[in-house]
Amino acid sequence: MAEFTIADKTLASLRGKVIIVTGGSSGIGLAAVELLLGLGAAVISGDLHPPPAPQVIYPSAGSAVPAFFTHAPTDVGAWVDLVALFKRAVRIHGRVDHVFCNPGAMPDDCGGDLKEPDHAGLDTNLKGAMNTAALAIYHMQTQDPPGGSLVLNSSITGPPRGSFRSVDDAVFQNGILAFGRYIKGSLDVAGLSSTIRVNVLIPEQAKGKAAPGAQDKSAIPSASPSARGAAHLMADTARHGQIVYAGGGRYWEMEEETILLPAVRSIIEESTSSHNGNGVAGRLDGLTG
Repeated sequence: MAEFTIADKTLASLRGKVIIVTGGSSGIGLAAVELLLGLGAAVISGDLHPPPAPQVIYPSAGSAVPAFFTHAPTDVGAWVDLVALFKRAVRIHGRVDHVFCNPGAMPDDCGGDLKEPDHAGLDTNLKGAMNTAALAIYHMQTQDPPGGSLVLNSSITGPPRGSFRSVDDAVFQNGILAFGRYIKGSLDVAGLSSTIRVNVLIPEQAKGKAAPGAQDKSAIPSASPSARGAAHLMADTARHGQIVYAGGGRYWEMEEETILLPAVRSIIEESTSSHNGNGVAGRLDGLTG
């Protein structure tokens, strides 16, 4: 499980690219929107809610290519909304170069009398990710020139202790992890891997996506390092079919040593319960030697 760093120059290729981000109004999605715009990309954010501040539509100072921001009200669990999101991106910019699939819906705590669990996360997370991927691959395959990349935002943290409602989310997120692996295989069989790439990002828990019942949300890490990891998976054309964990501002490739996933899951779950990203980094160092 190799650790790697992300140099600023590796992200420069995203300048002028057209990038769709789902769930782009909060948490890691919002951080990704801000980062990508700062790099000079054109970003279309699909989210039911508008971004919290107007400054996200502007590129950072010194950007060589004007950045463009479009917010498209989107329920990622609704196929018609996703179709409209991609059509809007193509209508405005002519193509789609990268897609960051980041639904990011967490189950809400339920008080009062027992009621049937809300499985909305199944639509928002797993079904939404699968539908977003299908549309991304279709557009990337048929546009001229063809090509692009898909980054799926997942998790292997498992349910936080004492929060039964989060078991659903753990199942959905692990479903995305498996889905990403099989998408890669399907692209290989179809002969599309030379032009379309898919990778999975496993971020540490970030602000804007707190687990239900979290006591100290101020201790939850910033979303910026995870957003940087997503941007790297878009920019690095050598990465295809990989799973990358972003934690404590550091990055590890996980796909090559999947036998270590149970150990990694245990480490991340324990550290997530205390929002200790540095603890994750230190114990991963122990695994990698």
